Amino acid sequence: GSYVNEGSRIGNCSINNGNIKGEAAVGGLVGMISTTTIIYESCTKDQLTIQGTTYVGGLIGFVFYTSASWQMASKTIEMSYSESKVVGQEYVGGITGYSENGTYNDCFANNEISGSSYVGGLFGYSKFDKTGLNDILNCHFTGTGSKFNSIIGRSTTSYESGTKLRNYYFDSEATGIKVPEEHAKTTIQLKQRATYANYDFNNTWAIDEGESCAYLKVLQNYETEEERNAPGTINNPH
Repeated sequence: GSYVNEGSRIGNCSINNGNIKGEAAVGGLVGMISTTTIIYESCTKDQLTIQGTTYVGGLIGFVFYTSASWQMASKTIEMSYSESKVVGQEYVGGITGYSENGTYNDCFANNEISGSSYVGGLFGYSKFDKTGLNDILNCHFTGTGSKFNSIIGRSTTSYESGTKLRNYYFDSEATGIKVPEEHAKTTIQLKQRATYANYDFNNTWAIDEGESCAYLKVLQNYETEEERNAPGTINNPH
């Protein structure tokens, strides 16, 4: 997949349709980034299919850690989501295929995901350590697929020791995973605002009570078929 230079910022980007194919490190937005790169207010839509062998993600295929992250990055991915179809063999995730540290705040995935091993609703493989740059906050998965381990397909450390994993939810009916109970929610529960403890519904999130799961206010555009398929412009390169 493609690689973005360290310290880059990618924002206000929407990939609406098409097919992205590769072998390793394949993502809907970018194939590979470091934790000094910031992805914000971006998404991949449901008419996009992403296919690869290993490290395949709805937004990013492979996120790797560099020591410069201490000085440069505050968020790796924030206020972004993926609805694209993600197909791989191992380390397949709705947001990233592989994540080595980084912070992921206010994100969701509503994908159809398929793989053979280490398949996660949000992350295929999370290699988090104790650098202090590990944070997953206010994220949820409401998609479908096969071979799920959980929201994380494989983690090299326990969530408690290596990662601040807070306020995350997933559809227990779609995934077939019922634990932990405080995070595994039914489809009906995920369409209720009360489910999303500590989500900021004043500024960041919105929900159509009883009709939709929580979605990001800043990315409500291009929801109709006509808008999804319209060509981008210089000022709005979706």
